[in-house]
Amino acid sequence: MELTARTTYQPSTEALWGRGLRYLMLDELRRRPSMTVAELVAIIGGYGFTLNGRPSKVVSDTLRWEVRAGRVERLARGVYRYRPTRRSIMRRVVIFARLCRRWMHAAQTGGRLPPVPDEKRPPYRRLQAANRPPWGHLGWLWTT
Repeated sequence: MELTARTTYQPSTEALWGRGLRYLMLDELRRRPSMTVAELVAIIGGYGFTLNGRPSKVVSDTLRWEVRAGRVERLARGVYRYRPTRRSIMRRVVIFARLCRRWMHAAQTGGRLPPVPDEKRPPYRRLQAANRPPWGHLGWLWTT
């Protein structure tokens, strides 16, 4: 079955996890001075993303990973703040978060889904079917 741009996407079918979740949370933390785990869960759910398992546990585990990487600072129990990091990482974070938000908004409103680049194609043919979520495979971030 070939997927077309008219295919509708059910937001609950593919959960956000791993690097995609980390990048989206880094972008949210970058925009605000400090946030709690509950606020991050509410924002991610407000965009329409789903998480596998207990959302607060998934978000706190992801933040713990970012604390070890030095991109997030833990202020108190459940309260985190963004720490400035390399420009190359933040460029990918911003590109990814912007595309994910646009994609989810279009999926929820029934609008046209924006195309997601495909890393397996040559640069002049990088756009793929629009119904694939950007967080499905993130190799395209290193080729843009």
